[in-house]
Amino acid sequence: MGPAFILCLLERIETEVAASFFVSPFTGLINLPEFDSINFSLTDRKFDWKKIINHCKEFYIYHSDNDPYVPQSKSAFVAKKVEAKKYEIIKGGGHLNKSAGFSEFPLLLGDIKNQILENA
Repeated sequence: MGPAFILCLLERIETEVAASFFVSPFTGLINLPEFDSINFSLTDRKFDWKKIINHCKEFYIYHSDNDPYVPQSKSAFVAKKVEAKKYEIIKGGGHLNKSAGFSEFPLLLGDIKNQILENA
C-alpha cells in the first residue's frame, strides 16, 4: 500500500519532489479479498496522473516476475501512467520482502544513492 499512499500524497502536495521509488506498486484491486478489503480505500480510485507526474520528477519501479500478491500487469500499469524512468523486473523475487529473502535490496539502494548524487 506504500506506493498507493505516495501517489495520493503526490496528487495533493504543492511542491515537486526529485524521485519516488516504488516496490510492487498497484492501483485498483488485486483479487485477494483479505487484502482488497483493507487496500481499497487507497487503491481503488481514480488517480490524477497529470498532477502526480507534475509533482515528481522521476519514478523508479521494482517488481518481481513471480510476486504472489501483486500481478506484474498492475506495476506495469503504474509504470506507464507515471512515465517511469526505470521499471525493473526482479527474477524470482517473490513479493520483494523479507520473507522472500529481501532483507537487503542493493539495486534499490544503489538507485537511491545515484539519484541523490544526480541532484546534489
